[in-house]
Amino acid sequence: MNALTAFPHPVPIVADPETTGRPATDPTGAAIRFRAVSKAFAAKGGDPAVTALDAVTFDVPAGSITGIIGRSGAGKSTLLRTINGLDRPTSGAVEIDGTDVGSLDPAALRNLRRGIGMIFQHFNLLSSRTVFDNIALPLELSGTPRAEITARVDELIELVGLADKRGRYPVELSGGQKQRVGIARALATRPRILLSDEATSALDPETTHQILALLKRINALTGVTIVLITHEMHVIKEICDRVAVIEGGRIIEEGSVYEVFARPQAETTRTFVASVTGNALPREIAARLRREPAGAGEAVLRIVFTGEHATAPVISRLSRSLDIDINVLSGQVDAIGGQPFGNLIVSLPARRDVTDAVAAIAASHGLHTEVLGYVA
Repeated sequence: MNALTAFPHPVPIVADPETTGRPATDPTGAAIRFRAVSKAFAAKGGDPAVTALDAVTFDVPAGSITGIIGRSGAGKSTLLRTINGLDRPTSGAVEIDGTDVGSLDPAALRNLRRGIGMIFQHFNLLSSRTVFDNIALPLELSGTPRAEITARVDELIELVGLADKRGRYPVELSGGQKQRVGIARALATRPRILLSDEATSALDPETTHQILALLKRINALTGVTIVLITHEMHVIKEICDRVAVIEGGRIIEEGSVYEVFARPQAETTRTFVASVTGNALPREIAARLRREPAGAGEAVLRIVFTGEHATAPVISRLSRSLDIDINVLSGQVDAIGGQPFGNLIVSLPARRDVTDAVAAIAASHGLHTEVLGYVA
């Protein structure tokens, strides 16, 4: 069977407009909208209340793969749980296709959740059920006829590459195979939105790559909107179209993955980006870096190569035209979001006329430069 026919274009999952008084689609093209969403958890004992989310506002475009990245305790999981109504905001609203999730009564909320699939970090498979039966579970709970269940589960088993594991139990599967079962189960009801809660953090690097490739393929085949939370920037780099960086319950930066990687604004984002783009300073240089050039012999610059100029021989051109030595300290050329992207950290003479000239020449090639500091 053609995989495209197994996943017809998903239908809106919002509640009936006649009962909610809200439109069935969002004219902005956003599948999910966070509007000044705050969430506080009540204090326990003498402890103060905990603010997990603080006025979060951003959109998740329909059909996108959007990543939410942050350190432990930043509010990622709480934000994800507001999408399916497991956590309701203290203030603000989470809207799916124009419908305020927090305004729904229990019956309407259950209806909404049928169109939201969930992939868990630790798989959450039932040990007493086979691969087939674990995938079939949500269809059984929704009252789907048995013949339809069999056809649908067979399609999904084929899609996730487990045709030879149909009758196996979770204990007989590897971690990657268990997660494939979890993905198939999440897709069983043909959701419009797929939530991923650190789905690859328990997997080895090779299996992680395979699972991310599978999710990207599913997104391309079905148009399902994927929202994933992670603390690993390489996951964002490999699969996402857009990214939101969360810290202390606030979104401190968001945009297309390419834009955020090319010009990270917040310090937390810079730290995340540095871990995968080669723009981290060598430790011995970082230890000697100073903010002012007084007494320094070299300036340390970051040069970001993007678009058609990502592979241009700019360093050699700079060296020749300015008659200076340029030392490459670290860097790499890669692809971000399908577009070429390069990042180099270099050192050169710590003279203002030199750094200004480098910035001007780089800008003429569409490149971005930043003085990181100075070293003796």
